[in-house]
Amino acid sequence: MNLKTRINLWKLKRKMGPTRAFKASLCKDLAVSWDAKYGKKLPWYQIGMRHAAAGFAIITLVLTGAGGVYAYNSSEVTEGALLYPIKQVLETVEEVAKITPEAKAKFYIKKIERREAERQVLERKNLLPKIKKEIRETEEVGSEIEINTFSSDLKVEVKEKIKTEVIERKIKRTKKSIEKTEEQLEKTRQIIEKSQSKDIKLREELKRRAEQRLEEAKKQLEIKVEQQKERRENLKEIIQNRDNSKIEERSRIRAEGLINLNN
Repeated sequence: MNLKTRINLWKLKRKMGPTRAFKASLCKDLAVSWDAKYGKKLPWYQIGMRHAAAGFAIITLVLTGAGGVYAYNSSEVTEGALLYPIKQVLETVEEVAKITPEAKAKFYIKKIERREAERQVLERKNLLPKIKKEIRETEEVGSEIEINTFSSDLKVEVKEKIKTEVIERKIKRTKKSIEKTEEQLEKTRQIIEKSQSKDIKLREELKRRAEQRLEEAKKQLEIKVEQQKERRENLKEIIQNRDNSKIEERSRIRAEGLINLNN
C-alpha cells in the first residue's frame, strides 16, 4: 500500500468518525447524568466507572463510524442483517450511559419503537413471496404448463417458502426482544412511581403504555379463549360425526343380516 492510499484512507477514517465536539458533548452528558444520580462528590472507584463508561462509548463510536450511524438509525437494518450486531452494541452502550430511571425509561421507549419499526419492515418483506406467488398463479390461469416450467416454478416456490420461514423466525425474535424491553420498561416505571419523579409527562406516557399492554394482554387472552371454544366445538362435532357413522354402520350391517336371513 503506497503513501497516497494510506493518506486517503486516514482522511476517510477521520471523516467517518465522530467529531471532537460530539465526544466532548457525550462526556458532558454522561457526567451530568452521573452527577444527577450519585452527586458530584464520588469515591475513586465510581469516578473510574464513569470514565470507563464514557471511554467505552467513544471507542465504540470510533470503531463503528458511519456504518454504525446508519445501522443505529435505519429501520431497514433488521434481525439477521450484517449491521445488526453493530446496532445492538450501540444500544448496549447507550443503555449503560443512561444513569437515571427517567433516562432509562426514555431509552426503552425509543428501543421499543425501533423494534416495532423493524418488525413492520420484516412483515412487509414477508408479504413479497405471497404476492409473487399470486401473480404467477394469475398468469398461469388458462395456459398449459410444461414439465420444465412446472419444475422451475416448484424450485422457486420452495426457495420462497424457505425465505418466508426465515423471515418469520426473525419476526419472532424481534417480538421477543420487544417483550423483554417492555418488561424492563415496566420495572423502570415502578421505580419512577416509587420515587415520585417530577417528570409528569414521562409518568403519564409510562402509565398509558402500561394500560395499553394490559389491554393487549386481555385481547390476547380473549382470542385464546375463543380458539379453545372453537376447538372444543370442532372436537364435539368430530365425535358426533364418528358416533353417527358407527350407528349408521351398525344399522347397515343389521339390515344386511336380516335380508340374508330372509333369503
